[in-house]
Amino acid sequence: EARTALRKGTDAAERSRFGGIDLTIKEAEHRLRGPYMLNGPANYLEASDLETRRAAGQALLKAIDYPDDELAIALIAYGADVNATSPRFGYTLLHMAYKASFTLRRARILIAAGADLDARCRAPNAAGFSPLSWCIECGRGAERSYALASFLIEQGCDVVQAEADYVYQSRGRSLVDVLEGRARTEGNLRLVE
Repeated sequence: EARTALRKGTDAAERSRFGGIDLTIKEAEHRLRGPYMLNGPANYLEASDLETRRAAGQALLKAIDYPDDELAIALIAYGADVNATSPRFGYTLLHMAYKASFTLRRARILIAAGADLDARCRAPNAAGFSPLSWCIECGRGAERSYALASFLIEQGCDVVQAEADYVYQSRGRSLVDVLEGRARTEGNLRLVE
């Protein structure tokens, strides 16, 4: 009875982590080793992607364009490193939040799991840019990018550092300059303010 109660308590704690992902590590592993494995319906993961937390983090980076959030959620619940960086370009998953396939839900879960709001890219890909800078620069005026940039600010990213890094990397052009040069939408105006 004591062991069963302890297991239930552990399962409840695992389900509530990361803002309520609602998966235990064992359930996440079962889900990942099922349809997402090579030769499964999704044909996405290899067994080596689940060997370490870092390997799962690299698989999480590959999941950027996956059509729904479920693969990313399962990898995070499994223990993927949410701050893993692309070996080739040096960005984190939060840097890629500007992409159309990236949802606000995924950003919330990443942040709840400990993603670094102020991570900086390594060279050669826009070295020094933060996720906020990438949202504004690479989002190219899309309202969803503005909403995500606002969300990052609400979550406490370092706006002053993001601005300083951007000005340095773009040789004097600020994030506000970029925003003012784009169409004046509700999201654009909210960020400029």
